[in-house]
Amino acid sequence: MKSRNVYVAGQSISTLVDYTPPGSIKTQVTTLNSGRDYLGVTTDTKNGNRKSPNPHQFTITKESYWQGVRTIDDRYNNRTTRQSGVLGSYAASGNVDSHLATMAYNRCLSDFYDKLRGTLDLSVDIAQSGQVVRMLRQAADFRKHIIRTGTFLRRLDKDTEQSYVKRVGGQYLEWVYGWKPLASSIHSTIGNLAQTAENMMHIEAQASERSLSKYTGPVPFGKALGEVQQSARCRMLAEFRPPSGTIQDIARYTSLNPMSIAWELVPYSFVVDWFVDLGSYLRGMETAMVYSNRFMSGYMTTGTTMTVSATCTQAESSLYQTVTGYGSSTQYRATKSRSIMNGAPYPKRPTFQADLGSSRLLAAAALLSQGFTTMTKVPNKR
Repeated sequence: MKSRNVYVAGQSISTLVDYTPPGSIKTQVTTLNSGRDYLGVTTDTKNGNRKSPNPHQFTITKESYWQGVRTIDDRYNNRTTRQSGVLGSYAASGNVDSHLATMAYNRCLSDFYDKLRGTLDLSVDIAQSGQVVRMLRQAADFRKHIIRTGTFLRRLDKDTEQSYVKRVGGQYLEWVYGWKPLASSIHSTIGNLAQTAENMMHIEAQASERSLSKYTGPVPFGKALGEVQQSARCRMLAEFRPPSGTIQDIARYTSLNPMSIAWELVPYSFVVDWFVDLGSYLRGMETAMVYSNRFMSGYMTTGTTMTVSATCTQAESSLYQTVTGYGSSTQYRATKSRSIMNGAPYPKRPTFQADLGSSRLLAAAALLSQGFTTMTKVPNKR
């Protein structure tokens, strides 16, 4: 591929109608650029292979400049001016969300290292063994509670309803953050004990992030309407030699970072991780250092897209004139970059993210239900 920058020709037509006798119509046609098709390419000319491909990057931009119609009815001077076609030699543009690429990179790296090392952390499980024992003892009580659910539903007033919601919310949290991690730890432990050393470990992971925001960029006139859609993706592929040494063997079963262990034991630290994933950042830093001497080769591919679609409208009236207008513009930008890894990748500093999925929203609702300790009781209407 070669770089190119092609402009699309267009016209701006301006018509002036003068109603003052004897009257006249003047039309002016101006040739302007109505859009642009750009491709910027940077490519290495070396012959590559499937393990270490050539590093390269390119950018694609497709723009449709502002086009539409605008009419000015000037009653004071008894004339009308009408402009149509290209309204401005520029396109709607959005602000690139730099955090989106960081979130995609960190999520991809977290999955990448989970496949390399696993998610087992027995140090946290041992520290929370007391809670696990209490959870097992309460399992029978939960079974009895399910049997009595019919009675709860038949005798609900406001007080028993909040008690019921709190109990169900607590049991859901116990399942998500108690039983499921316990089952995962047992499964991972058995898997690690049965795992045999391989000649080479091939690790691959990918992740993407999306965002949608309102258009706030420039307009030729009036009020702007529109949206900006952005996406970022990251893909990593690398080969590691199998673990060899006490550190890697221990790291398969537990964290070696005291800060990471301490963070996991902080109450409700998982809630903080929903917004700023500090837990994955600490574990990623540890894994990168532990497996740095096992890294062989690898590469990373990243990409972003941004689609801007905007319109502008104008409807203003005064004693002497009326102005109406409508215009539209679009812009599409895409980038791709492929780079060679020189070693085990490290995570980037986590950024704030407030886009919670359905499972986290359900967990948040369950957490809120645990705070419903007092509530005004509604009189029984029976």
